[in-house]
Amino acid sequence: MKFPIKPNDAFWPGALRRLIGAHLRKDPRSLLQGHQLSDKAFSQAVSNLRLGGTFKTTRPGRHTLSNELIRAQKLPEDAVILDIGASDGITSLELMQAINFSFKKYYVTDLFPEVHYFQKEQTVFFFEPQGACTLIADRFFVYYPQLSRLARLLFRKELAELEKLRREHSLDLKKVPLIHPALQKEQRHRPQQIHIQRHDVLQKWDGEQPFLIKAANVLNPGYFPPEKLQQALKLILETLPEKGLFLLVENRIPRRDESGRKIRREAAALYQKQNGHFQLLAKAGAETELQIKL
Repeated sequence: MKFPIKPNDAFWPGALRRLIGAHLRKDPRSLLQGHQLSDKAFSQAVSNLRLGGTFKTTRPGRHTLSNELIRAQKLPEDAVILDIGASDGITSLELMQAINFSFKKYYVTDLFPEVHYFQKEQTVFFFEPQGACTLIADRFFVYYPQLSRLARLLFRKELAELEKLRREHSLDLKKVPLIHPALQKEQRHRPQQIHIQRHDVLQKWDGEQPFLIKAANVLNPGYFPPEKLQQALKLILETLPEKGLFLLVENRIPRRDESGRKIRREAAALYQKQNGHFQLLAKAGAETELQIKL
């Protein structure tokens, strides 16, 4: 990140927003009132968070091509689906809707389904699971103290105080779910079908065996070294039954259109487990960055 201090849209007026452009950030503090946000605004606020060294980038409507790949497969009605690294889960909900909820169970999983925070007047400090402050938001700006020396200097007294309280085990952190309110609402209507839980792509899945595994924007060289990527793929292959499906989706890396404007094109590849190996069934959109050896 070139500029680890970003303007907060809670303050900057419309005339200046056009000048600020892509640097403007949806107020992360709005997550504390998540159910009052629109679908787009909630995902924008979640996308500010940097947890485990990666940003929880998400937005509605970004997996339309991959949803069509799955719809064309006509999954069995007793299919179990495992969605790994689903972020706020809005694209998981869109896949459920695309296949008309024709599945037995859908597991929406992410390593960080919630985030802890501490609020001091109008400033909110967000924390990594291990205790480090990862993001600070006040009325004017969004700060990334792990990436910015200036941010650490601006909040040195507050950060020192919070660290002292943490060491003394007296820091009263609250937590807010990062699962999209629309998915939470649907889960309440379908508690037997939709399950939301924590899962690490580098750990063996110990739940019900899935027929379909989806991994979107989580298996890429920017997050993991080659050996970790191979470990994750091996675990996915071992988890699937024979003839089971693996959907790999990417739209993390900006590409340029004909006019030179940066866009995020969806890339999707659908694989099937055949004789203990991945076999490519179909592709859609751009080429995926991660190439699976068949």
